[in-house]
Amino acid sequence: AVVSTQSTGNSGWLQCSASDGNNRALTRKTMVNAIYFTTQFLEEPSNRTVPAGSLVITLTCTPPTSYPPAEVSWLKDGDPLTDENTLITPTGSLILHHLTTSNEGKFTCQARNDLLGVKALSRVAVLVITEPAIETPRNLPTTLWNDRNVYLTEGDTVTITCGVYGEEQPSITWYKGINQKITDSPASFPRFTISDDEYTLTIERVTMSDTATYLCIAENSVGSDEVPVSTPRTLR
Repeated sequence: AVVSTQSTGNSGWLQCSASDGNNRALTRKTMVNAIYFTTQFLEEPSNRTVPAGSLVITLTCTPPTSYPPAEVSWLKDGDPLTDENTLITPTGSLILHHLTTSNEGKFTCQARNDLLGVKALSRVAVLVITEPAIETPRNLPTTLWNDRNVYLTEGDTVTITCGVYGEEQPSITWYKGINQKITDSPASFPRFTISDDEYTLTIERVTMSDTATYLCIAENSVGSDEVPVSTPRTLR
């Protein structure tokens, strides 16, 4: 009996041939696959920083070459990932959606070949969720942001400070009420002055018409925040 093979890579066809000198018989061909597992990931996840509220992000992972194909799972902070707001794609990447700060952590892609009883771990990817992007500090000595009612006499000058900050310098827009934009409207507010850094609004020679709630809206590439600053009330 002779066994013949026709192989490609790690698999091949096996066929048995038997002969008595006059006659020859062949068995049916049988496909044989070699079981193997490499340890090198084709793609590994990278560190990410995203703002809270992001609809979706993807942590990329392409597992090592394996037969049978590697089973992929993910770990968060060393434990199996159980978050319902996640999805593992057919290629092994992890999709997270509707992100909050609870999604922060250290993520690892795990690939395993159960027939061989082996597994491999990718490098760790750190996911950082930035919230809040802009914060309101508790102690700003010149701010009036937490003094909701400011009582003045007509003719006074008042300076209002927008008590916010961000790791990335925010752009600040000032409003009188909810729909009167002060920023970029000097002709409409001739007695109003915004500082170069945009953090303070000064009103000179206040009148009864200046009575309102003033808002500062701070924005940067990470997010935005709206802060009701104060309500100057003018006394005659």
